[in-house]
Amino acid sequence: MADPSGSKSYASSAFDHSMAEGPTNHDAMDALFEIAGLLNTGLDRQTLSICLALCEAGVNPEALAAVIKELRAEQRAAAAVAVTPTAGAGSSSTGTGPSPY
Repeated sequence: MADPSGSKSYASSAFDHSMAEGPTNHDAMDALFEIAGLLNTGLDRQTLSICLALCEAGVNPEALAAVIKELRAEQRAAAAVAVTPTAGAGSSSTGTGPSPY
């Protein structure tokens, strides 16, 4: 049912695409970035902006969060593997690699 006064409700105006222009969008992004920092998301402004655009395009936010968590887990695992020495490395007395014997 339409509002007889012709004004939009807060919920519908909060996500109106006409708000994507002008300083309001910049202010909203600043606030979102501050909230993300308070929640220790680790997302920079560019990544947060991309996530917001994906959600506005219809991507499920929970699915997006799951993908980000998975990518971070894989990144940590890859970093751990890169730091962990492999078996036999450094066992050669010449320093050129593992002994062929």
